Amino acid sequence: DAAQVLDDLHDQLPTSVFALAASDSDVPIPRSYAEAITSPHAEMWKSAMDAEMASLKQHHVWDLVDKPDGVIAHPSKWVFDLKRRADGSIERPKARFVGKGFNQVLGRDYTSTYVPMVRSESLRAILAAFLSEPDGCVFRQFDVKTAYLHAPLDQPLFVRQPDGYDVPGKVCLL
Repeated sequence: DAAQVLDDLHDQLPTSVFALAASDSDVPIPRSYAEAITSPHAEMWKSAMDAEMASLKQHHVWDLVDKPDGVIAHPSKWVFDLKRRADGSIERPKARFVGKGFNQVLGRDYTSTYVPMVRSESLRAILAAFLSEPDGCVFRQFDVKTAYLHAPLDQPLFVRQPDGYDVPGKVCLL
């Protein structure tokens, strides 16, 4: 039974793994761009934002255009986190530029999709199936710094520029 396999795995993990996950960070994670640039670790967060912007530019995620009249540019924000090693030490800071999709309005832009996510139930089912196989499965994990879906958009989608990198009068056309 897959649930039993997961329960057994949980019981085998050392308590320190859970303690590490619950411990407070020595580097506070900013909740906004303003917090990031005014924190004692501002240079670290700025470096992470610069890396994200370089990746967005390299992948040609948007064109910077004049904001058309009557067009609603969706709000955006920075999301920050820390990538940690297995021992809990900081490997690198992470900054992601995201659109605030929760501002969508039925009848205007409600069918737009911004960030596809894997459902936790799907991930658990895959892991349970993997763990239930006695032999023959090889599990590999790797870290992807940036990933983008290449899917055609059926309508123009405008997003406000990232804080700290904005050009007056312009918006991002995805």
